[in-house]
Amino acid sequence: MDLLDLYHAHDLSLATEGSYEVHFTNNKKSEEEQIERKSESSSPDSVGKKKKTRIVPWEPYKAAVAPNKKGDVCPEKLPELIAYAMNSKSEQNNNMVIERKELRDERRQRKSMEPQTTSSEREAVLEKELETLRKELNLEQKMNSELKRLMIATLSDELQGQVEALTEDKVRLAYRVDEYMGKLMIEDEESDRLRIDRDVWKCKFLAQSIRCDELTSKNEYLLKTLVGVQEAVKTKKNSESKKSQILTFEYLESQKDIRKLENLEILMFSNLAVLKNDISEIQQFSDFEI
Repeated sequence: MDLLDLYHAHDLSLATEGSYEVHFTNNKKSEEEQIERKSESSSPDSVGKKKKTRIVPWEPYKAAVAPNKKGDVCPEKLPELIAYAMNSKSEQNNNMVIERKELRDERRQRKSMEPQTTSSEREAVLEKELETLRKELNLEQKMNSELKRLMIATLSDELQGQVEALTEDKVRLAYRVDEYMGKLMIEDEESDRLRIDRDVWKCKFLAQSIRCDELTSKNEYLLKTLVGVQEAVKTKKNSESKKSQILTFEYLESQKDIRKLENLEILMFSNLAVLKNDISEIQQFSDFEI
C-alpha cells in the first residue's frame, strides 16, 4: 500500500456519501473484468492467493491542496486513471495489456443542480470569511513573531555560548598544537644530534677496533721476540757462567802455581843464603889454611 492509496483512503474517510462520485466510461469492460476476476478467484489455483481489493488513487484535480476541500474552479480536464492489478495472477502476467480508464467528474452537474445564491450574499459571506481569515492571520503572525523572537533569543544565547566555548577550545587547541610542535621540533633536533653522535661514536668504535687489532698483532710479535730474547739471554748466561767457572778454576790453579813459585823462590833464596854462608865459610877456611 503506497502513499497514493493512503491519500485516497483518507479522502474517502473524510468525504460524505455522494460528495464525490467517480464513474468509468467503459462500464462493460469493467463488468467483464470483474466477472473474469470472480472466475479466477473461484478456481482452485487461486485458493490461498486471494487479496483484498485495493483502492484506486485519485485526486479531485491536479495538485489538490486537500481531498476534503471544495475548489472554486473545477478543472477542465481530469488526469487519466491507471488501472492497477487486483490479483496475483494479473501481477504475474506481464504480457497483459492494461487499459486506461478515464474519469468523469460530476461536480459540475451537481453544482448546476444546487440552488444559485445571489452575488451580494456570496460577497458578504466571502467578506466575513476574509475578515476571520485576516484576524487568524494577524494572530498567527503575532504568535510567529513572538515565537521567532524567543527562539532567536534562546538560540542566540546558546549559539553565543557555543561560539565562545568553541573559540576557547580553538585557542586552547592552537596553544597545545604550538606546544606540541615545539616539543616535536626539540625532539627532532635531539634525534638529529643523537644520530650524529651515534655516527661519530660508530666511526670511533671502528677506528678503535682497527687500532686494537693492530696493537694485538704488535703485542703478539713483541711477545714472540721477548720469548726469543729471554731464551738467548738464558743460553748466554749459562755459557757465561760456565766461562766464569772455568776462569775461576784457572785463576785458582794459577794462584796455586804462584804460591809454589814463591815457595821455590823462598827456598832458592834460603839456599842462596846458605850457599853464600857456605862460600864465605869456605873462603875463610881457605884463607885460614893459606
